[in-house]
Amino acid sequence: LRPIYRPHALVDLKDVHVLVTGGSSGIGKELARQLLNEHRARVTILARNQTRLDECRVELAPEKNERLLCLSVDVGGSFTAVQKAIEQAC
Repeated sequence: LRPIYRPHALVDLKDVHVLVTGGSSGIGKELARQLLNEHRARVTILARNQTRLDECRVELAPEKNERLLCLSVDVGGSFTAVQKAIEQAC
């Protein structure tokens, strides 16, 4: 097996705010998990399905964690809705 690729730029992301789209499942969810737990970044997950976002939040941060924010928005939809979600995240 090849070693896991870990870019040097991702070593210290403590308190860096990272926005992950499609993060309620699959690769996006795993990326959010690593950013949150291994790199201690502030993570905002944007996804369409509120139920899966709620499940994701419980899985990634069972206890209240102010470094994780999950927002339901369709990034392929209205620009205004996406802009509002990003403003809420900041």
